Amino acid sequence: MEQFLRRDAGTKKCAFRSVKPESGEPMTAAQLAQTIRKATDHSTGALILEAIDAPEVQAAISDAESKGTAIVLLDAPLPSPSPGKIRPYVEFKGFTEAGKEIVQTAIEEARLFHLPADGSVLVIQNSQQDQLGPRRFESLTSALKAAGRHYEVVAFNGDQQGGLELILKYLTDHPQTTILLAEEDYGLTAAFQARRRVLSENDRHLIVGGYGANDMRLDMSVKNGISALADRNIEGYTRKALQAALDQIDGKPTPERIEVALPFTRNQPDYYPIKAEPKKTGQKDRAPESAEKPGPTAAPARK
Repeated sequence: MEQFLRRDAGTKKCAFRSVKPESGEPMTAAQLAQTIRKATDHSTGALILEAIDAPEVQAAISDAESKGTAIVLLDAPLPSPSPGKIRPYVEFKGFTEAGKEIVQTAIEEARLFHLPADGSVLVIQNSQQDQLGPRRFESLTSALKAAGRHYEVVAFNGDQQGGLELILKYLTDHPQTTILLAEEDYGLTAAFQARRRVLSENDRHLIVGGYGANDMRLDMSVKNGISALADRNIEGYTRKALQAALDQIDGKPTPERIEVALPFTRNQPDYYPIKAEPKKTGQKDRAPESAEKPGPTAAPARK
């Protein structure tokens, strides 16, 4: 998100800076309140932030608003103590629908590739979760339960190579697996690499789907090689957050709730394999007959 904000802020010709914990741990309420006050003291026009519902944070935001600083919240609302005062917030919508589309598409692709109908599903989860990771994961597992499909979960620590090794080991131990689903980018790429590996080494086909950021960072081979992709849409999310901040600076009306969709893409091959029908006992090969026998050719009538 920071990358997109820096790029789009430059396009809009406005200054941008970001503040984040040096330790990598989330800010405490006291740290966040201090950061908000410091930014306000530097005549910041707008703040885009993940708020914490704590008295010190509420007080810092109210102080910033009293000085004319626009506030845009991420992922969740934070009600204003001032009656009639709204604080715009940006959030994703449609996780349930996206998870259902991913699962249904993966199951349909497995059928079209003539994979076993009772094949199991592996769900890949990144244990280094972002705030929305649990919602993406739950959308996949709930859809699998609703479809009556057996699944198991492999969790990895965010290291893509480590994730690939875990997936390959699981596939070796569970040859009945036909579908790999991932809830974020590193797991999705690892699943794609596992699919490519077992296809080249064992001629074993797998269906891959899940969530990923469908933007300039996504490798084209991964983008084109997976069957079902729900876009995490960080770029669209960032653009709406920035626009909400700029609209407030310009005095334009801004809705309280700003929703960002999760676009879905299905990649289908140019053709699907044809399942050979077993021959009947005693049946011999013969040349196919024409569906229609040619009739006599009529000469055109002359006047």
